[in-house]
Amino acid sequence: MQKIFLGVLLVSSFFYGRIYEVPPTTSYYMGNTDSVISDAKMKECVILYNRAKWLGEKIRNMNSNQSIDYYNSLVRQHNSMLQEYNLECAGKQSYSAWKATQELNQGR
Repeated sequence: MQKIFLGVLLVSSFFYGRIYEVPPTTSYYMGNTDSVISDAKMKECVILYNRAKWLGEKIRNMNSNQSIDYYNSLVRQHNSMLQEYNLECAGKQSYSAWKATQELNQGR
């Protein structure tokens, strides 16, 4: 339990102070989805997209001295984030995606 808490704490601190960017509007998800989502959901998608992107960068930059278990837990978390993004957000559009990104960056 202590390892999980430490991992969540480290990952959370990794996200602090980062610049958000608007996710792409194209989708690689091949499903029947609605193309428009609420502004609140789009804000969640912007957060999820950027956190998954940053976590992927962290995983790619990890050195071989770090725990295999920690690495694997980050990879599982990253995969889960990508799956959620693809199912809930990919290919969806919101008029306010840009506005949501700006608000997130102002709150840094």
